[in-house]
Amino acid sequence: MEERRITVLVVVFFYNSLMAFYHIDDSRGVKVLKAILGDTFKGIVICDFLLAYNAVESNKQKCLPHALRIIKRLDDIPHGDDREVYKFCRQLKIIIREIIDL
Repeated sequence: MEERRITVLVVVFFYNSLMAFYHIDDSRGVKVLKAILGDTFKGIVICDFLLAYNAVESNKQKCLPHALRIIKRLDDIPHGDDREVYKFCRQLKIIIREIIDL
């Protein structure tokens, strides 16, 4: 049987009000991010929760839809009679959705 190799390409996307930059790579690890952004980036990096982004010194904002997915997973974990956890997750989802709608 012939061995099939699967190649995964990652598109790293950066933009501002004047331009957009796409970088296609087989990784979005620290080396790739630092090659593009450097050790220090003066803008705001909006990213998911991949730890590689922490290697670049910059202001960061986490991707809100990714945050909602994590909160949903937390909300789906049984917490017994601890209604405060469910209430917190529900309130946090409402706040994040309102931010997204701005």
